[in-house]
Amino acid sequence: MKEWNMCLTTDMVGRNSAQQAAPPLPAYPPQSPYQGPPATPGPAVSMDNGTLAQLQLLGKLHSSGVLTDDEFEREKQQIMHS
Repeated sequence: MKEWNMCLTTDMVGRNSAQQAAPPLPAYPPQSPYQGPPATPGPAVSMDNGTLAQLQLLGKLHSSGVLTDDEFEREKQQIMHS
């Protein structure tokens, strides 16, 4: 029984030596941290805080069902072109 254990131990040591002799993995250059997608350009129309507030209110009224689609579009165009 001791002979079998010796062979097993020798065999196991041999495998470990072979594994240690494997070539190292290639080194990759460092990567910069993820920065996300590039910023999208803003709207072509210049808006002040009052215009933005009006559009936000208009959107809330439309999403809550107070304004129909037609009313929403008409009011939005009026705000954008004023």
